Amino acid sequence: MPFNGSGSYSLPYNWQTDAANGLDISSSRMQGQDQDIASALSICMTKDGQQTAANNLPMGGFTLTNIANASLQKQPISVQDFQNGTPNWVGTVTGTDTITGAANIAPQAYAAGQKWRGIIAGPNVTSTVTMNFNGLGAVSVPGLAIGAFVAGQIFEVTYDGANFQLSTSNGHGSLVNVQLITASGTYTPTPGATKGFAWVQGAGGAGGGTGATTANGCCAGGGASAGTFAIVDLATLASEAVTIGAAGTGVSGANGNNGGATAFGALCSCPGGLGGGADGAIHGGTSGAGDVGGLAGVPPAAPSGTGNIIFSQQGAPGMAGLALLNPLGGKGGDSFWGSGGLGAPATLGTAGTNYGGAGAGSARTGSQAASTGYNGAQGAVLVFEYT
Repeated sequence: MPFNGSGSYSLPYNWQTDAANGLDISSSRMQGQDQDIASALSICMTKDGQQTAANNLPMGGFTLTNIANASLQKQPISVQDFQNGTPNWVGTVTGTDTITGAANIAPQAYAAGQKWRGIIAGPNVTSTVTMNFNGLGAVSVPGLAIGAFVAGQIFEVTYDGANFQLSTSNGHGSLVNVQLITASGTYTPTPGATKGFAWVQGAGGAGGGTGATTANGCCAGGGASAGTFAIVDLATLASEAVTIGAAGTGVSGANGNNGGATAFGALCSCPGGLGGGADGAIHGGTSGAGDVGGLAGVPPAAPSGTGNIIFSQQGAPGMAGLALLNPLGGKGGDSFWGSGGLGAPATLGTAGTNYGGAGAGSARTGSQAASTGYNGAQGAVLVFEYT
Protein backbone atom coordinates (compact mmCIF):
# COMPACT_ATOMS: atom_id res chain seq x y z
CA MET A 1 0.00 0.00 0.00
CA PRO A 2 1.70 3.25 -1.16
CA PHE A 3 0.30 5.55 1.60
CA ASN A 4 -1.38 4.84 4.92
CA GLY A 5 -4.45 7.08 4.29
CA SER A 6 -3.00 9.96 6.33
CA GLY A 7 -0.35 10.93 3.81
CA SER A 8 2.56 8.92 5.31
CA TYR A 9 4.53 6.40 3.23
CA SER A 10 6.50 3.43 4.64
CA LEU A 11 8.67 1.01 2.66
CA PRO A 12 7.28 -2.52 2.51
CA TYR A 13 10.66 -4.06 3.37
CA ASN A 14 13.66 -3.02 5.49
CA TRP A 15 16.92 -4.34 4.05
CA GLN A 16 18.79 -4.01 7.35
CA THR A 17 16.14 -6.04 9.14
CA ASP A 18 16.30 -8.65 6.37
CA ALA A 19 20.10 -8.88 6.73
CA ALA A 20 19.83 -9.30 10.51
CA ASN A 21 17.34 -12.11 9.93
CA GLY A 22 19.59 -13.83 7.43
CA LEU A 23 17.43 -13.04 4.42
CA ASP A 24 19.27 -12.52 1.18
CA ILE A 25 18.23 -9.89 -1.29
CA SER A 26 15.67 -11.39 -3.68
CA SER A 27 14.45 -10.10 -7.01
CA SER A 28 10.81 -10.60 -6.00
CA ARG A 29 11.13 -8.52 -2.83
CA MET A 30 13.18 -5.86 -4.66
CA GLN A 31 10.65 -5.71 -7.51
CA GLY A 32 7.73 -5.54 -5.07
CA GLN A 33 9.25 -2.66 -3.13
CA ASP A 34 10.16 -0.74 -6.28
CA GLN A 35 6.64 -1.22 -7.58
CA ASP A 36 5.23 0.05 -4.32
CA ILE A 37 7.40 3.19 -4.55
CA ALA A 38 6.32 3.70 -8.16
CA SER A 39 2.64 3.41 -7.16
CA ALA A 40 3.14 5.98 -4.41
CA LEU A 41 4.79 8.42 -6.82
CA SER A 42 1.97 7.93 -9.32
CA ILE A 43 -0.65 9.45 -7.00
CA CYS A 44 1.45 12.50 -6.08
CA MET A 45 0.72 15.90 -7.61
CA THR A 46 3.46 16.96 -10.00
CA LYS A 47 4.49 20.58 -10.21
CA ASP A 48 4.45 20.59 -14.02
CA GLY A 49 0.74 19.77 -14.13
CA GLN A 50 0.97 16.16 -15.33
CA GLN A 51 -1.35 14.95 -12.55
CA THR A 52 -4.84 16.10 -11.61
CA ALA A 53 -6.43 15.97 -8.17
CA ALA A 54 -8.69 13.00 -7.46
CA ASN A 55 -10.28 14.52 -4.34
CA ASN A 56 -10.58 17.75 -2.36
CA LEU A 57 -7.22 18.97 -1.04
CA PRO A 58 -7.29 20.02 2.64
CA MET A 59 -4.84 22.89 3.04
CA GLY A 60 -4.34 22.51 6.79
CA GLY A 61 -4.75 26.22 7.39
CA PHE A 62 -2.31 27.16 4.63
CA THR A 63 -3.04 28.93 1.35
CA LEU A 64 -1.87 29.02 -2.23
CA THR A 65 0.56 31.80 -3.02
CA ASN A 66 1.54 33.63 -6.20
CA ILE A 67 -1.36 32.26 -8.22
CA ALA A 68 -1.93 33.61 -11.72
CA ASN A 69 -4.80 35.91 -12.65
CA ALA A 70 -7.87 33.88 -13.57
CA SER A 71 -8.88 33.76 -17.24
CA LEU A 72 -11.60 31.09 -17.22
CA GLN A 73 -14.77 30.67 -15.18
CA LYS A 74 -13.62 27.60 -13.27
CA GLN A 75 -10.26 29.02 -12.23
CA PRO A 76 -9.70 30.40 -8.70
CA ILE A 77 -9.36 34.15 -8.35
CA SER A 78 -6.84 35.93 -6.18
CA VAL A 79 -7.62 38.70 -3.74
CA GLN A 80 -5.99 40.95 -6.32
CA ASP A 81 -8.53 39.85 -8.95
CA PHE A 82 -11.34 40.38 -6.47
CA GLN A 83 -10.23 43.87 -5.48
CA ASN A 84 -9.68 44.85 -9.10
CA GLY A 85 -13.15 43.62 -10.04
CA THR A 86 -11.58 41.49 -12.76
CA PRO A 87 -14.18 38.69 -13.06
CA ASN A 88 -17.18 40.87 -13.99
CA TRP A 89 -15.53 43.97 -15.45
CA VAL A 90 -16.64 44.68 -19.02
CA GLY A 91 -13.92 46.27 -21.05
CA THR A 92 -14.47 48.66 -24.00
CA VAL A 93 -18.22 49.23 -23.91
CA THR A 94 -19.70 50.47 -27.20
CA GLY A 95 -23.15 51.70 -28.21
CA THR A 96 -25.72 53.80 -26.38
CA ASP A 97 -29.01 51.94 -26.86
CA THR A 98 -27.62 48.66 -28.21
CA ILE A 99 -24.72 48.24 -25.83
CA THR A 100 -22.01 45.61 -26.31
CA GLY A 101 -18.88 44.66 -24.46
CA ALA A 102 -16.82 41.74 -23.26
CA ALA A 103 -16.01 40.71 -19.72
CA ASN A 104 -12.45 39.76 -18.84
CA ILE A 105 -13.62 36.28 -17.89
CA ALA A 106 -16.25 35.10 -20.34
CA PRO A 107 -19.06 32.91 -18.97
CA GLN A 108 -20.48 30.10 -21.06
CA ALA A 109 -24.02 31.49 -20.72
CA TYR A 110 -26.06 34.05 -18.83
CA ALA A 111 -27.18 32.86 -15.38
CA ALA A 112 -29.45 34.49 -12.82
CA GLY A 113 -27.40 36.44 -10.31
CA GLN A 114 -24.53 37.33 -12.66
CA LYS A 115 -23.25 40.88 -12.29
CA TRP A 116 -21.61 42.96 -15.00
CA ARG A 117 -19.83 46.29 -14.55
CA GLY A 118 -18.38 48.75 -17.01
CA ILE A 119 -18.27 52.36 -18.24
CA ILE A 120 -21.10 53.81 -20.33
CA ALA A 121 -20.05 55.09 -23.77
CA GLY A 122 -22.76 57.74 -24.10
CA PRO A 123 -26.32 58.75 -23.16
CA ASN A 124 -29.15 56.50 -24.30
CA VAL A 125 -31.50 58.19 -26.76
CA THR A 126 -34.44 55.82 -26.25
CA SER A 127 -35.92 54.00 -23.28
CA THR A 128 -35.43 50.63 -25.02
CA VAL A 129 -31.88 49.67 -24.11
CA THR A 130 -30.22 46.27 -24.50
CA MET A 131 -26.85 44.93 -23.41
CA ASN A 132 -24.93 42.08 -25.04
CA PHE A 133 -21.84 40.77 -23.30
CA ASN A 134 -19.32 38.37 -24.82
CA GLY A 135 -21.72 37.64 -27.67
CA LEU A 136 -24.13 35.78 -25.40
CA GLY A 137 -27.15 37.71 -26.74
CA ALA A 138 -28.91 41.06 -26.29
CA VAL A 139 -30.82 41.43 -23.01
CA SER A 140 -33.20 44.28 -22.13
CA VAL A 141 -32.49 46.81 -19.37
CA PRO A 142 -36.02 47.82 -18.27
CA GLY A 143 -37.11 51.04 -16.61
CA LEU A 144 -34.68 53.49 -18.18
CA ALA A 145 -35.72 57.02 -19.00
CA ILE A 146 -34.21 58.69 -22.05
CA GLY A 147 -30.82 60.09 -21.07
CA ALA A 148 -30.60 57.95 -17.92
CA PHE A 149 -27.09 56.89 -18.92
CA VAL A 150 -24.28 59.45 -19.09
CA ALA A 151 -20.95 59.07 -20.86
CA GLY A 152 -18.29 57.95 -18.40
CA GLN A 153 -20.85 56.68 -15.88
CA ILE A 154 -20.04 53.34 -14.21
CA PHE A 155 -22.93 50.91 -14.48
CA GLU A 156 -23.66 47.63 -12.73
CA VAL A 157 -26.39 45.29 -13.91
CA THR A 158 -27.59 41.98 -12.51
CA TYR A 159 -29.16 39.30 -14.68
CA ASP A 160 -32.46 38.16 -13.15
CA GLY A 161 -33.06 35.29 -15.53
CA ALA A 162 -34.84 37.43 -18.12
CA ASN A 163 -33.54 41.03 -17.96
CA PHE A 164 -30.60 43.05 -16.73
CA GLN A 165 -31.62 44.99 -13.61
CA LEU A 166 -29.67 48.19 -13.05
CA SER A 167 -28.15 48.20 -9.57
CA THR A 168 -28.77 51.33 -7.52
CA SER A 169 -28.12 52.60 -4.02
CA ASN A 170 -31.70 53.08 -2.90
CA GLY A 171 -34.75 50.97 -2.49
CA HIS A 172 -36.70 52.61 -5.26
CA GLY A 173 -34.04 52.34 -7.97
CA SER A 174 -33.52 54.87 -10.73
CA LEU A 175 -35.94 57.74 -11.22
CA VAL A 176 -37.84 57.15 -14.47
CA ASN A 177 -40.36 59.99 -14.54
CA VAL A 178 -42.36 62.47 -12.47
CA GLN A 179 -46.05 62.99 -13.28
CA LEU A 180 -47.91 66.07 -12.01
CA ILE A 181 -51.67 65.49 -12.19
CA THR A 182 -53.87 68.56 -11.85
CA ALA A 183 -57.10 67.32 -13.48
CA SER A 184 -59.27 64.35 -12.59
CA GLY A 185 -58.71 61.31 -14.79
CA THR A 186 -56.61 58.15 -14.81
CA TYR A 187 -52.99 57.82 -13.75
CA THR A 188 -51.05 55.52 -16.11
CA PRO A 189 -47.56 54.37 -15.08
CA THR A 190 -44.67 55.27 -17.36
CA PRO A 191 -43.34 52.17 -19.22
CA GLY A 192 -40.43 50.65 -17.32
CA ALA A 193 -41.36 52.15 -13.96
CA THR A 194 -42.24 49.58 -11.30
CA LYS A 195 -42.64 51.48 -8.02
CA GLY A 196 -42.77 54.98 -6.63
CA PHE A 197 -44.33 57.56 -4.33
CA ALA A 198 -47.55 59.54 -4.71
CA TRP A 199 -47.90 62.97 -3.13
CA VAL A 200 -51.61 63.66 -2.62
CA GLN A 201 -52.87 67.16 -1.79
CA GLY A 202 -56.45 68.11 -0.92
CA ALA A 203 -57.83 71.47 -2.07
CA GLY A 204 -57.90 74.58 0.10
CA GLY A 205 -61.14 76.03 1.47
CA ALA A 206 -62.41 79.53 0.71
CA GLY A 207 -62.41 82.39 3.19
CA GLY A 208 -65.55 83.72 4.78
CA GLY A 209 -67.46 86.64 3.28
CA THR A 210 -68.96 89.66 5.00
CA GLY A 211 -72.43 91.11 5.23
CA ALA A 212 -73.27 94.66 4.21
CA THR A 213 -71.96 97.27 6.62
CA THR A 214 -73.51 100.44 8.04
CA ALA A 215 -71.86 103.82 7.82
CA ASN A 216 -69.83 103.35 11.00
CA GLY A 217 -69.61 99.58 10.98
CA CYS A 218 -67.11 97.03 9.69
CA CYS A 219 -66.88 93.25 9.11
CA ALA A 220 -64.08 90.70 8.67
CA GLY A 221 -64.49 87.12 7.45
CA GLY A 222 -62.40 84.24 8.79
CA GLY A 223 -59.63 82.52 6.83
CA ALA A 224 -60.20 78.94 5.63
CA SER A 225 -58.06 75.90 6.39
CA ALA A 226 -55.72 74.26 3.88
CA GLY A 227 -56.15 70.79 2.39
CA THR A 228 -54.66 67.69 3.96
CA PHE A 229 -51.47 66.25 2.42
CA ALA A 230 -50.09 62.69 2.34
CA ILE A 231 -47.25 60.65 0.79
CA VAL A 232 -48.07 57.09 -0.28
CA ASP A 233 -45.34 54.48 -0.83
CA LEU A 234 -46.21 52.57 -4.02
CA ALA A 235 -44.56 49.15 -3.90
CA THR A 236 -46.05 48.40 -7.32
CA LEU A 237 -47.48 50.68 -9.97
CA ALA A 238 -50.86 50.27 -11.63
CA SER A 239 -53.39 52.51 -13.31
CA GLU A 240 -55.40 54.46 -10.74
CA ALA A 241 -58.45 56.68 -10.96
CA VAL A 242 -57.50 60.17 -9.80
CA THR A 243 -59.91 62.74 -8.39
CA ILE A 244 -58.48 66.23 -8.00
CA GLY A 245 -60.15 68.27 -5.29
CA ALA A 246 -61.75 71.47 -6.55
CA ALA A 247 -60.79 74.73 -4.91
CA GLY A 248 -63.19 76.05 -2.32
CA THR A 249 -65.03 79.11 -3.63
CA GLY A 250 -66.14 82.19 -1.75
CA VAL A 251 -69.82 83.05 -1.25
CA SER A 252 -71.06 86.62 -0.84
CA GLY A 253 -72.02 87.33 2.75
CA ALA A 254 -71.67 83.66 3.75
CA ASN A 255 -69.22 81.02 4.92
CA GLY A 256 -66.64 79.98 2.33
CA ASN A 257 -67.11 76.64 0.60
CA ASN A 258 -64.94 73.70 1.63
CA GLY A 259 -62.14 72.50 -0.64
CA GLY A 260 -62.67 69.19 -2.42
CA ALA A 261 -60.94 65.92 -1.46
CA THR A 262 -58.16 64.60 -3.70
CA ALA A 263 -58.04 60.82 -4.14
CA PHE A 264 -55.47 58.51 -5.71
CA GLY A 265 -57.55 55.43 -6.37
CA ALA A 266 -58.51 53.68 -3.15
CA LEU A 267 -54.96 54.06 -1.86
CA CYS A 268 -55.34 57.55 -0.41
CA SER A 269 -57.92 60.30 -0.04
CA CYS A 270 -56.95 63.68 1.38
CA PRO A 271 -59.84 65.90 2.55
CA GLY A 272 -60.06 69.49 1.44
CA GLY A 273 -59.80 72.42 3.82
CA LEU A 274 -62.87 73.84 5.58
CA GLY A 275 -64.27 77.20 4.60
CA GLY A 276 -63.79 80.27 6.77
CA GLY A 277 -66.70 81.70 8.73
CA ALA A 278 -68.66 84.69 7.47
CA ASP A 279 -69.00 87.86 9.48
CA GLY A 280 -72.54 89.13 9.39
CA ALA A 281 -72.39 91.19 12.54
CA ILE A 282 -71.80 94.93 12.39
CA HIS A 283 -68.80 95.88 14.47
CA GLY A 284 -67.92 99.36 15.67
CA GLY A 285 -70.22 102.30 16.27
CA THR A 286 -72.99 101.54 18.77
CA SER A 287 -73.60 97.94 17.70
CA GLY A 288 -71.82 96.55 20.72
CA ALA A 289 -70.33 93.60 18.78
CA GLY A 290 -66.85 92.43 19.72
CA ASP A 291 -63.74 92.71 17.62
CA VAL A 292 -63.58 89.06 16.45
CA GLY A 293 -65.23 88.66 13.07
CA GLY A 294 -65.74 85.43 11.13
CA LEU A 295 -64.28 82.30 12.71
CA ALA A 296 -61.37 80.48 11.16
CA GLY A 297 -61.73 77.22 9.25
CA VAL A 298 -60.55 74.33 11.44
CA PRO A 299 -58.07 71.70 10.13
CA PRO A 300 -59.61 69.04 7.90
CA ALA A 301 -59.53 65.34 8.75
CA ALA A 302 -56.47 63.11 8.35
CA PRO A 303 -56.01 61.14 5.11
CA SER A 304 -57.56 57.72 4.68
CA GLY A 305 -57.12 54.80 2.29
CA THR A 306 -55.79 51.29 1.79
CA GLY A 307 -52.30 52.36 0.68
CA ASN A 308 -49.09 52.58 2.68
CA ILE A 309 -49.34 56.20 3.83
CA ILE A 310 -45.87 56.99 5.16
CA PHE A 311 -46.35 60.70 5.85
CA SER A 312 -49.33 62.98 6.36
CA GLN A 313 -50.03 66.55 7.37
CA GLN A 314 -53.45 68.00 8.01
CA GLY A 315 -54.04 71.39 6.45
CA ALA A 316 -53.21 74.33 8.67
CA PRO A 317 -56.17 76.23 10.12
CA GLY A 318 -57.00 79.76 9.05
CA MET A 319 -57.15 82.80 11.32
CA ALA A 320 -60.27 84.57 12.56
CA GLY A 321 -61.16 87.93 11.05
CA LEU A 322 -60.42 91.01 13.15
CA ALA A 323 -63.12 93.70 12.94
CA LEU A 324 -61.08 96.63 14.10
CA LEU A 325 -61.23 100.26 13.03
CA ASN A 326 -59.41 99.07 9.91
CA PRO A 327 -60.71 95.45 9.66
CA LEU A 328 -58.50 92.54 8.62
CA GLY A 329 -59.80 89.42 6.94
CA GLY A 330 -58.43 86.23 8.50
CA LYS A 331 -55.38 84.70 6.81
CA GLY A 332 -55.91 81.38 5.02
CA GLY A 333 -54.09 78.28 6.26
CA ASP A 334 -50.89 77.06 4.55
CA SER A 335 -50.78 73.68 2.79
CA PHE A 336 -47.73 71.44 2.34
CA TRP A 337 -47.30 73.00 -1.11
CA GLY A 338 -48.90 76.40 -1.00
CA SER A 339 -49.29 79.47 1.16
CA GLY A 340 -52.64 80.56 2.47
CA GLY A 341 -54.19 83.78 1.23
CA LEU A 342 -53.07 87.00 2.87
CA GLY A 343 -55.52 88.49 5.35
CA ALA A 344 -55.70 92.20 4.64
CA PRO A 345 -57.94 95.29 4.91
CA ALA A 346 -60.75 96.04 2.50
CA THR A 347 -60.16 94.48 -0.93
CA LEU A 348 -56.48 93.61 -0.45
CA GLY A 349 -56.81 89.97 0.64
CA THR A 350 -55.64 87.12 -1.59
CA ALA A 351 -56.59 83.61 -2.63
CA GLY A 352 -54.71 80.45 -1.64
CA THR A 353 -51.64 79.69 -3.76
CA ASN A 354 -50.12 76.70 -5.56
CA TYR A 355 -51.97 73.53 -4.49
CA GLY A 356 -54.07 73.21 -1.36
CA GLY A 357 -53.53 76.70 0.05
CA ALA A 358 -56.61 78.26 1.71
CA GLY A 359 -58.29 81.54 0.85
CA ALA A 360 -58.35 84.54 3.17
CA GLY A 361 -61.50 86.08 4.58
CA SER A 362 -62.75 89.32 3.09
CA ALA A 363 -62.96 92.60 5.04
CA ARG A 364 -65.10 95.69 4.63
CA THR A 365 -65.33 99.12 6.29
CA GLY A 366 -68.48 101.23 6.59
CA SER A 367 -71.24 101.53 4.01
CA GLN A 368 -70.07 98.57 1.90
CA ALA A 369 -72.11 95.89 0.17
CA ALA A 370 -71.81 92.25 1.17
CA SER A 371 -68.52 90.70 0.02
CA THR A 372 -67.15 87.32 -0.99
CA GLY A 373 -64.26 85.51 0.71
CA TYR A 374 -61.20 84.58 -1.32
CA ASN A 375 -60.97 81.22 -3.07
CA GLY A 376 -58.72 78.36 -2.04
CA ALA A 377 -56.29 76.55 -4.36
CA GLN A 378 -57.12 73.25 -6.04
CA GLY A 379 -55.61 69.92 -5.10
CA ALA A 380 -53.01 67.91 -7.02
CA VAL A 381 -51.21 64.57 -7.21
CA LEU A 382 -47.48 64.24 -7.91
CA VAL A 383 -46.15 60.75 -8.70
CA PHE A 384 -42.43 59.93 -8.60
CA GLU A 385 -41.78 56.76 -10.62
CA TYR A 386 -38.76 54.49 -10.19
CA THR A 387 -37.42 51.21 -11.47
